[in-house]
Amino acid sequence: FQIHSTLAALRSVCIKLLAAALTSSDINNQLLSPLRHLISAVFFKALYSKSDEVVESARRAIDQSLVSQSRIPKELLQNGLKPVLVNLAEAQKISLSFVEGLARILQLLTNYFRPEIGNKLIEHLVRWTDGIV
Repeated sequence: FQIHSTLAALRSVCIKLLAAALTSSDINNQLLSPLRHLISAVFFKALYSKSDEVVESARRAIDQSLVSQSRIPKELLQNGLKPVLVNLAEAQKISLSFVEGLARILQLLTNYFRPEIGNKLIEHLVRWTDGIV
């Protein structure tokens, strides 16, 4: 347990460090665009962590990057959501931690989703709950 909490704290600090790096004017250089994409992918992946501390750090980091950028680039959003959407395609791959992570993403990025995704999500969740019961 102590190792787990230490690793969670380390991950949280690393996410905060990456978020601080994104606010630097040096990283807004066009040549560093792939690096920004990788950092943002780390934030999205951290939203699915089992540690509340890591999740909260990732949520703040994404929130902070949304404030600094008027809009998330389409390819960055697609790359961050690709693992989520792949799992969403099959009801058997959905788990409780997946649903919680998806809820976090939807809360942060409500302006980026069409209402149809909500209907599709409800369909999958109904199938998922039918499979559990």
